[in-house]
Amino acid sequence: MPFLVTGAFDIGTFLQNLKKVAELWGKYLLMALGAILIVWSAARIFKYFMAPDKFRGSMVITIVGLLFGGALLLGGYNLMKNVAEGGKKTIEDLGNGGMIIPMLKSYIPLRL
Repeated sequence: MPFLVTGAFDIGTFLQNLKKVAELWGKYLLMALGAILIVWSAARIFKYFMAPDKFRGSMVITIVGLLFGGALLLGGYNLMKNVAEGGKKTIEDLGNGGMIIPMLKSYIPLRL
């Protein structure tokens, strides 16, 4: 007779549910961060047009904040996940000597 009933608590199910909840909260957190960046950028743009002589800061950073906030708001978690997967692939290629090491060997003469 099994000690655990089907659907009962076990550590594997707990960790799977924890991962799902963390991903969901992460999505909402990134969306909120994107909304905050958009509001911040819009306020700075409004301030620039209302009093350009008193505006301190860079409009380039403001525009980048607006674009990055929109990217986070619309595709936040998936965007970050894709960037992280690309970084993982690059690091694995570097670790395995995939594309970088042979290229460096062709440019740098080694003297033994």
